[in-house]
Amino acid sequence: MGMQTTSTGQQEGLESAKKQISAGSRRRSTGPRTERGKQRSRYNALKHGIFSKVLLLEGESRAEYQSLVKGVRDSLQPQGTLEETLVEELVCFLWRRRRLLQAERAEVTEAVEFQRVDVLQEQLSEADDRHRLGHAAGGMLSGCSNPFLLKRAVHELGILRGLLEAAGFNGDMGFTILRRVYGLSPEGEMTSQLFRFYSVLASMADSYSGETELRSPEQLKFLMLGFIDQEIKHLEREIKWLEEIDEQRTAYQVEASLVPSQESLDRLLRYEAHLSREFDRTLSQLERLQRMRLGQPVPPPVKVQLST
Repeated sequence: MGMQTTSTGQQEGLESAKKQISAGSRRRSTGPRTERGKQRSRYNALKHGIFSKVLLLEGESRAEYQSLVKGVRDSLQPQGTLEETLVEELVCFLWRRRRLLQAERAEVTEAVEFQRVDVLQEQLSEADDRHRLGHAAGGMLSGCSNPFLLKRAVHELGILRGLLEAAGFNGDMGFTILRRVYGLSPEGEMTSQLFRFYSVLASMADSYSGETELRSPEQLKFLMLGFIDQEIKHLEREIKWLEEIDEQRTAYQVEASLVPSQESLDRLLRYEAHLSREFDRTLSQLERLQRMRLGQPVPPPVKVQLST
């Protein structure tokens, strides 16, 4: 009997708690009662913004947009659908101006970050073309100020050095490499002192017959290896100097890129001027409506006519 009474009491307690929760829910559903609460909840139906679905692009923050909407509404205190719509139009113009600043930053960032890449790609492309054409283009080093091309020349001379050290002046590969690196004049003459040295020493090595007044092919080979080493060191110094020049030039070009190109700047400025005009026009409409609602005198609209 005692256990049945306890169970009945628990059941009555649960029923009482449910009624209290239900009553509390009904009381809360009446909405905010304070003036501050009413002001805060008055925009619940529009909390996502009237135009947000069509305005926001993929990747843009809806939370930031809603924050901007709330801030502008709190500042301008619109009442009624028309005033709220004008306020949201103002938000749209501000959001587009935010986009404009991001576009300007992207223009500058792209120019700055890819300036060096563009220079390197251009130099590499030139080096590939000149290396491929070789003597047909007057030689790889004809009028050259490209450090990558000089590095290719150093590589070619390294191959020549290896061949010479291993096999002496035998074969035509040495002449092929030197023609590719230095080229020939339109008259077919050698344009490089190193090229001429190689031709003379190769001829001497070829005509050597053991006479004591001539150096042996082995001695001529080591003499030529010394000339090649000097040329490689000279080219490496020139490479270092050209790279320093390129670094300075690129640094200046990067600084110049901090301002968008004239074409981009004109486009950005035109769009900014358009947004400013539309923002001012919409704000003026809103102010007129609010003055009319408050019974304040409304100044006549200003009409500007441009004569051609």
